[in-house]
Formats: sequence, structure tokens, C-alpha cells
Amino acid sequence: MPETGVEEAAISWEYTLSIPNDPRAVNICRRTLRLILTMHGLIGLVDTAELLAPELVAEAEEGRGLALVRACADLWGWQPHARDGSRGRYVWCDLVAA
Repeated sequence: MPETGVEEAAISWEYTLSIPNDPRAVNICRRTLRLILTMHGLIGLVDTAELLAPELVAEAEEGRGLALVRACADLWGWQPHARDGSRGRYVWCDLVAA
């Protein structure tokens, strides 16, 4: 059975966390990110991920939030999202392990 290379293993997983509009959302995101990144041996990304999580969850259109995401993320984006008559945004970012 061939071994999986480190580079291939690093890109073979993806997680999605759907967060309701709730004051606890930021803490849930931070803790979940810390757990997932630690499980995959990416502890070096935890501080940046925890810094960006509230900016992505809050979806504020003004202020320093998206500027911080632009400055710290390797790639980021957003798209409109409508569900059950509610309008919102799907906001995401990628952090690349060095």
C-alpha cells in the first residue's frame, strides 16, 4: 500500500461549521478551529485562525474586520447567501501552513 505524502495529506481534509446567529458563535468558532488545527498538527496557524474567526463570523461590512482578513489570510472571499427568506453572506478564508 503506497504511503500518502505529507503534501497530499495536508490537502485531503475539509471541515464546514455552520454557526447560527448567536452571541456564542465566536467562542464556538475559536474553540473548534483550535481543536481541528491541533488535531492536524497545524498549531502554528491557531493564533491567526483565532484572530480571523470573529471577523468572518460577524460579517461586518465596515471597520477593520475585512481589512484584517485581507492582511492575514492567504486567500479569502465571500458570496451572497439567501436561506429561508433571510439574506446573508458566505465568507471564507484560507491559511496556508508554511
